Amino acid sequence: MFKAKYLLFDFETSGIGDFKKQKALQLAWQLCDSEMQTLETHSYYFNDISEWNTDFHQDITYEFMKKNSKDPKLILNLFLTHCCIIFSNNGQLIAHNISFDFQILKNECILNQMKIHHFRETLNIKYGKHISAVCITRVIMSASCRIAALLFALVVA
Repeated sequence: MFKAKYLLFDFETSGIGDFKKQKALQLAWQLCDSEMQTLETHSYYFNDISEWNTDFHQDITYEFMKKNSKDPKLILNLFLTHCCIIFSNNGQLIAHNISFDFQILKNECILNQMKIHHFRETLNIKYGKHISAVCITRVIMSASCRIAALLFALVVA
C-alpha cells in the first residue's frame, strides 16, 4: 500500500434532491501503484442513509443496506487516510467526475463532523477518449464497477 501512487474513487449518491447536495450511498476506491496495478480495492455502503431513488438504484434494498452498510466515520477515515498516503507519495486522485465526488466528500465530512486535514485540492482529472467511451456512457454502473472501468480506461489510454 505504501507504493500507492494513484487513488481512483467514486461516490454513488441517493439520487434524491439537489445534485451536489445528495447523500452518499456508497464510496468505492482502488489504490494503484505507478504502473496502475491494483494494490487494494475498497467498497462500502453508508449506514446513515434512510432513502434513495429506487428507480435508479433498483438492486439496492433496505435489507441489503441493513446487512452490508458501515458507519460513515469509519469509511471516511479510511478513505482520507489513503488519500494522505497518496499525497505523501506525490500521487494523484483520479475520478470520473471529480468535482462532484469532491463536493460529496466535503458534504459527508461536514455531516459527520470530520475535518479534511492535509487534503490538497490539486485533483488532476485524467480524461481521454477511452475514459469517455467507457465511463461516460455507463452512468448507471455502481461505484465499484465505475472504478474498474476507469482503471481499464487509464491502462489502455
